[in-house]
Amino acid sequence: MKWARATRAHPCPICGASRWCGVREDGAICHCMRVESDWPAKGGGWNHRLNESRDSVYRELASAPTRFPSSYWTDLHAEYVNDLKHIPDIRGVSPESLRAMGIGWSADRTAHSFPMRNEKREIIGIRLRKPAGAKFCVPGSQTGIFLADLTYTATEYLLIMEGPTDTAAALDLGHEAIGRPSCMGGTEIIKKFLAHYPYKPVIIIADNDSPKRRPDGSLWYPGIEGAKGLQRALSSRRAHARVIMVPGHKDLREWRIHGCMRGDIDELIALHGGYR
Repeated sequence: MKWARATRAHPCPICGASRWCGVREDGAICHCMRVESDWPAKGGGWNHRLNESRDSVYRELASAPTRFPSSYWTDLHAEYVNDLKHIPDIRGVSPESLRAMGIGWSADRTAHSFPMRNEKREIIGIRLRKPAGAKFCVPGSQTGIFLADLTYTATEYLLIMEGPTDTAAALDLGHEAIGRPSCMGGTEIIKKFLAHYPYKPVIIIADNDSPKRRPDGSLWYPGIEGAKGLQRALSSRRAHARVIMVPGHKDLREWRIHGCMRGDIDELIALHGGYR
């Protein structure tokens, strides 16, 4: 069976790297060269099973190399929005913010959908989310960023989140926000997107992910390191981009469930030196 090598567009779903790792053609197994598992691979590295229980975004990407034009994705997105009969009850986000993120329903895959866009707002793929929380993509998708129907000019700074539901939680708190496809993804599109909009400070919200173990035994934290990587990538254009970690919770949505208000984020940013 063939393997699809990790790339910048489709990084390794285990370690987030764009080189050396790969996903099997059926999307069921990832061969990661950096993160240890109980299944060593021949020739080095480790195998990791990718299935709905692992919330893999890459379940179907490896077997669908064909790229479709934006018009294909626009029509499919419209179909999914039209098929949406009710807004799901996702804790920490309102139906209004989910609608702003373009939520739809894929009947054939029994999953809710969110469009992924490039820097010009063109739809280049669709993320799917099962009611139980598992995540994957429509075959042929390119990974892009999650955007709401906003002008991105009203607030003093822009939040960069991870995923569509965390972005929706930021919208509910009165912030303008965009979402990365993963803790390591979307960097090039984000850089180009920011060039199209008024210059404003950028705050990158890092998830409190559980640590992963490298082959040498050391631990690394994907959410924090991914946010810092984006900060470095934006440094030439956005020298004052800041990384803020959600205190005491996995992500902003979980923090909102436990009572986070808009002012709490402003105070957190101020504690980290503000956004000027």
